[in-house]
Amino acid sequence: MKIACLDIETMGTESTCVILSAAIGFADITKEKQSIEELRKNTQFVKFSVKDQVENYKRTIDKDTIAWWNKQCDIAKDCSFFPKKTDLTSKEGIAILRKYILEQCIPEKTYCFIRGSLDQLALDSLCRIVGEPPLFPFFVYRDCRTYIECCAENPRKGYCDIDDTKFTDYKRDAIIKHLPQEDIILDLAMILSC
Repeated sequence: MKIACLDIETMGTESTCVILSAAIGFADITKEKQSIEELRKNTQFVKFSVKDQVENYKRTIDKDTIAWWNKQCDIAKDCSFFPKKTDLTSKEGIAILRKYILEQCIPEKTYCFIRGSLDQLALDSLCRIVGEPPLFPFFVYRDCRTYIECCAENPRKGYCDIDDTKFTDYKRDAIIKHLPQEDIILDLAMILSC
């Protein structure tokens, strides 16, 4: 049985905020052993155009979030924060995510883990405003932190240790925070370690 994990990076904390980037990944919860590299191969990343969202859909930007981004590492900023010529329109990015999801699962029958509610609310809002249905129905979303706090042996504020017997290639310092594809790999590995 597969589970999904979704993460976005934004320019605010409201459902109408600009979405900078998104990643979705899948893992088979029935497998005894997996690798971080295997999880990495089962992800899809998209980087959205800020200009498209602001000019065409009046998405919002929060100055405190911009200040927060300015304190993040260069790799994370380069991945999501700084504009690129290859940035996708909202419709293009949503289409790529949807295609990948449909190749991997039946959305109505797959739990999708996120951290908190912003990711679901902001993505559903963006889908709605461009005339697309949500990527997943509302009832399949689950919170990573709650799951980890309830199921892990020694949870720490929504985080737990990775089971190195399941993930022999896990290296703690190899995961860079606020890269959405890396954030979902870490969340999936923690969920599967519970």
